[in-house]
Amino acid sequence: MWTVNTQESINNMIDLNVDNIITDDITLAKECIYLSKTSDVVTEYVKWLSK
Repeated sequence: MWTVNTQESINNMIDLNVDNIITDDITLAKECIYLSKTSDVVTEYVKWLSK
């Protein structure tokens, strides 16, 4: 599989610590990478602020 376009697939690649992700959905990839780098506390706080 060359192109990774689902959130599940992107998260699997992140968990595998791959060097690169080839995707057609750059926004989704950026969001997945950002969420993988932030703690749950920060994520929950950002969600709370956006309400």
